[in-house]
Amino acid sequence: MTDTHRKYWPATKQWHFKLTVRKADGHESTFRVKRSVWRACDKGDAYPACAS
Repeated sequence: MTDTHRKYWPATKQWHFKLTVRKADGHESTFRVKRSVWRACDKGDAYPACAS
């Protein structure tokens, strides 16, 4: 995993959590995850292993 993102939307009072991973071919992919997964994973961790 290369990065984590979180953003608060005050109008809806919701947080959005995202992880960015680098695939074997070198391309990066960013996707939404649950807060528990976002908290469990740190930069440099292997996703999805860090989420279990």
